[in-house]
Amino acid sequence: MSLESLNRGKAELRKIALQRRAALAVDERARHSEAATSRLLADPAYLHAQVVCAYANFGDELDTHTLCVAARSDRKTLLLPRVEKNSILVLHVVGPHTALKPNRIGIFEPAASEASMEASQVDLFVVPGLAFDAHGARLGYGRGYYDRLLSKARADACMVGVVFEAQLVPQVPTTTTDVAMHMVITEAQTLHCRR
Repeated sequence: MSLESLNRGKAELRKIALQRRAALAVDERARHSEAATSRLLADPAYLHAQVVCAYANFGDELDTHTLCVAARSDRKTLLLPRVEKNSILVLHVVGPHTALKPNRIGIFEPAASEASMEASQVDLFVVPGLAFDAHGARLGYGRGYYDRLLSKARADACMVGVVFEAQLVPQVPTTTTDVAMHMVITEAQTLHCRR
């Protein structure tokens, strides 16, 4: 498959995934978010992690608020990303009094003044995405932020997509720079994937 046709396939899948996610009713998204989060919080990958990198959900993404509160309550170091001008994600420590502010597109982030940590210090990455498949392939928003971040992770770090079941697809087209997940968790199941 040529790079051009692969990119066309990704663009088409992004449209479909966005439509599927947007089609979920608000109360359905809330229920599914809680169910998927409960699955993650009971999983050994979360239970054994000391440093957890999550994200602040945006728009109709799965709600990560419960996860973030639980990580702090469980005395884990919680990190959230902030986008630098050079399109790099910087991971900042988030405590109970950390103020998050919306960036230029409305995603809430920690301030640059908050303490930061390297991706190599993270035990568990909870990664956003538009679509995932059973092999752990992930379709992001097309800017490569998370692929660049995850390429710096330790070999023993766990990467998990926690998403709605509606975001699962038979196959996500990938390139060599796309980083696969170890697990994909939805409201209905936990998929253990091969990298």
